[in-house]
Amino acid sequence: MTHTAIIETLRARLSMPGGRHLYGVLGTYRLLNAFSNQLIKAKAADGTPLPKPVSVNRGILDTIPDEEFRKLVNGEAKRPEPTAARVGAAFEQFIRSKGPARHSVHYEASPHQSFWRTVDRFWNL
Repeated sequence: MTHTAIIETLRARLSMPGGRHLYGVLGTYRLLNAFSNQLIKAKAADGTPLPKPVSVNRGILDTIPDEEFRKLVNGEAKRPEPTAARVGAAFEQFIRSKGPARHSVHYEASPHQSFWRTVDRFWNL
């Protein structure tokens, strides 16, 4: 899907009243950066800016302290379940830290299973 098509779809969906909207976009870091640059310039139908995109990968990494992250990486082959649980908990903490915002657009280069259970719609670049 093109950047423009995703932004147009977001514009239409985000204009719907009620509820919380959470959308995701997948792609390479290069494509996501280009998409992000276009999205931050886009406006809603009423002329207000569309929500700024947020990187799920960056949010998770920022949530886990560096020393703990090193231990997780070093022990992942031996203990994949605890590693996955900790990353899942970091994801949940990241999403909660974003507050009760009505609209949210998240993106990442590699899909994280628990993220996609909470997303209303996602697109591949």
